[in-house]
Amino acid sequence: MAGNGGKREGAGRKAGVPNKDRQSAADALIASGQKLPHERLLDLADKDGVLDSVKASALAAAAPYFAPKFSPLPAPQLNLDPFELGSITTAAAAMEAVGVVAQRIAAGTLDLAVANALISALRVIVEIHSSTELERKIDLLEANIKAIQG
Repeated sequence: MAGNGGKREGAGRKAGVPNKDRQSAADALIASGQKLPHERLLDLADKDGVLDSVKASALAAAAPYFAPKFSPLPAPQLNLDPFELGSITTAAAAMEAVGVVAQRIAAGTLDLAVANALISALRVIVEIHSSTELERKIDLLEANIKAIQG
């Protein structure tokens, strides 16, 4: 079984040759007159009147386009608009918070991974409040039945 499989001298894409799919996507953006993602991030960081924290997030998100990664860290998340969900003490408040998260996703100011984590946590809060409310109602019904029976 000589010569089958494994690493072979001269095989594969040569170093420095760009990925064709990525290059064609970039070419399509340029041809349509749009800026590439890293250019848009740098433009955001250069704007006057933008919060320093937003500028820092934009620069951190643009950095992988220009510098090599030194460790397998996740890419920085661009969070343009910090927000509060408020006090979530009821199932209704949790549902309102889900609405806020959905608005942030639609506006493009909240990363989907962060949004999914928030919505999962809010779902648990709704389930806890619902089961607590159900248990309270059952206890109330049992107390009423005992009072009726004497």
